[in-house]
Amino acid sequence: MTQYFTDFSEYTDAAQPIDWTERWVTANVTWTVQSSGEAGILGGKFLRVSPSSASARHGLSWNDIDGDVNRATVEVLMKTRHVGTAGQHDLRAFGRGSGAAAAEHAYVGGIRYDGVPVSGTTDLTEYTTGTYSLKSATNYPTTNGTWYWTRFRLSGTSLKVRVWEDGDPEPGTWSEEATDISISGA
Repeated sequence: MTQYFTDFSEYTDAAQPIDWTERWVTANVTWTVQSSGEAGILGGKFLRVSPSSASARHGLSWNDIDGDVNRATVEVLMKTRHVGTAGQHDLRAFGRGSGAAAAEHAYVGGIRYDGVPVSGTTDLTEYTTGTYSLKSATNYPTTNGTWYWTRFRLSGTSLKVRVWEDGDPEPGTWSEEATDISISGA
């Protein structure tokens, strides 16, 4: 499997990364690279998403990966945190994504943040022709402003995700696992 990595240090501050493409609902959302003096931020930068509508499905994919013919098997490792207002905000990885807004196809995994104070859920979800189908979910208490890691893996019909708080060791087991045959292509 080809490995890709970015800590966003190569990108311009206060701008969307130029080699990433917005997916599904592209209105009322901004994706910007931000500088940070915060300890633990690799490269000193991070990607910030600011959606104005929590109910819309927003996605951002890296063009380098979009061009990889072997991308149906994928593992994404990302560090996220929720800082915001009440409402549901999903900061999750997606794979095998395609389709237009309201007709999305994708597997999605990670932390779904609900409300403020934030209470989280780890989940694996499938969207087929825009229809949501929960594959597996577990309550996962989160704290607003705290960083969490997500490892999301798609391999064949196997879907897996695990989450853990930054600073804790990565768990040896998966938070959620499911099997599904709905979306097989890259």
